[in-house]
Amino acid sequence: MFGEYSVVKGGVGLALPLELYYGKFKDHKEDWKLDESLLLNDFLKYLRSSGILSKVLDIKSFESDLKNGLYFDSNIAIGHGIGSSGALCAGLYYRYAYDFERKEQYTNDELKYLLDMMALMESFYHGASSGLDCLISLINKAVLIKDRNDIEVVEAPLLKSFGEFYLFDTQIKRKTAPLMYQFLQDYETDNYFRGHFAEFQDLSNSAIMAFLNQDLVGFENQFQYISHWQFQFFGHMIPKEIKTIWEHGLKTKEYFFKFCGAGGGGFFLIYTTRGINFDGAVQIS
Repeated sequence: MFGEYSVVKGGVGLALPLELYYGKFKDHKEDWKLDESLLLNDFLKYLRSSGILSKVLDIKSFESDLKNGLYFDSNIAIGHGIGSSGALCAGLYYRYAYDFERKEQYTNDELKYLLDMMALMESFYHGASSGLDCLISLINKAVLIKDRNDIEVVEAPLLKSFGEFYLFDTQIKRKTAPLMYQFLQDYETDNYFRGHFAEFQDLSNSAIMAFLNQDLVGFENQFQYISHWQFQFFGHMIPKEIKTIWEHGLKTKEYFFKFCGAGGGGFFLIYTTRGINFDGAVQIS
């Protein structure tokens, strides 16, 4: 929900599981055909080559199941920023990890370990990953990450208590890795951008605290500020098809857009307290 890009550079992140979208590994079906977009064969090679993951996961069983028609049954659009690779990594870890068992409570050390494993797995798809999307899919709980060493499960308030939230699909498929690479390059080489990115992290942190404290006024203000910031500094990651709509919301204050993942395409998150209906968008509160 908050912290895209920010958590990669030590910011706070908040992620909530959304049961509307899901995926699950299933065994052979008659009309099975390997979905090449998931790169499962290449993913298998990546896992086997990892000194850490090859010890944590039952690679041989995964390989055998894959040869026998294992597939990932999912309604999550790939390359749209709503956690397709996160669900895939979580599902694979849930099925093949030697020592994982889903439970009601986790210690900080357990969450940190799982986050590290999830980040390492999803890096195959994204180049760099916080692991946060994978983690919430794996444990099916909302998670607050303050830094890599301070992670906790939180009781998130109901979204509908803040207003209406929508997922707006641009219908544009994108890959996270090039966008992440560009962000890291900008962060390392552009002093102006890096200085203002600290401002974005502060806005994101404040929005998270307002949300968890059920501060409706503070939450709407911070969401608006984030929308402004992303429009100004991440404008190249906003498809031209929605720039006019995004800008109209900023001018009228009737609704606000923000990234849902890496940007560039796929889904974007819309927030409004004005009861506006967005045709073609999926309401999640």
